[in-house]
Amino acid sequence: MATTYRQDGPPKGGFEAVSWKRVMAKSRLKSWHFLAGMTLWSVVNFNIAKSYQHRRLEHRWAYNDSRLALQALIEAEGDRALLRRMKHNEEAEAAIMADIPGWIPGSTVMHSDRFVGNMVDPHRDYSKIYPHKSSLRRFYETTLQVPKVDLE
Repeated sequence: MATTYRQDGPPKGGFEAVSWKRVMAKSRLKSWHFLAGMTLWSVVNFNIAKSYQHRRLEHRWAYNDSRLALQALIEAEGDRALLRRMKHNEEAEAAIMADIPGWIPGSTVMHSDRFVGNMVDPHRDYSKIYPHKSSLRRFYETTLQVPKVDLE
């Protein structure tokens, strides 16, 4: 029994050409897409920043309005606290110096204003508020080196 073998060979006309070069994928994002996206991103974020800035300004304006409205009240409360401290200091001085004849509570030791420095507020006598501090230290803490101006 004889079998005939048939050898496979190339088809007539030969095989197709093999593509061996690198094929780059086409980019869906073009340069103008990137530029348009970045421009849109910048515009949106700029508007968000402007809205936040406007909110911050509104909060600052509201804070300043409330601070200005309360300034007179805060100053009045400070004056009341000052008067309470002065009254307390005079009562303590009267209790301490009760056995000294002729002592007037609230008066200065020298009984003159000759050595009183240029105070921050000329209508307040800071020696009655801070009797426990030395006069030199009190002078430097309460003195403001501003020339006096006559407003009349």
